Amino acid sequence: METDRKNFYTRMIVAWIVTSVTFMELLDASILNTAIPVISKALDTNVFEMKAAVTAYLAALAISSHKRLDCQVLGTKRTIMAAIALFTGSSLAWDSPRRSAS
Repeated sequence: METDRKNFYTRMIVAWIVTSVTFMELLDASILNTAIPVISKALDTNVFEMKAAVTAYLAALAISSHKRLDCQVLGTKRTIMAAIALFTGSSLAWDSPRRSAS
């Protein structure tokens, strides 16, 4: 009985982690696609070139997120947790100079 309960909680935690990683990838994609006109204007480039670059980035992200060497070396759980921490930390760090300027 105790093993079944522990197994259930472990599966629920894994499900939440996978769901949160998928959500963050989709959020990243939607933010990038929304910001393409502003980014292309700031970089003085064509919107269509930026869309191609974003598509290549998202394709590389989708391919590499589950087949990486660090998953084999560190383990999948540690790699995903580190990726979540890195994504969250870099997002907060990117936004903090903008908040202090306004």
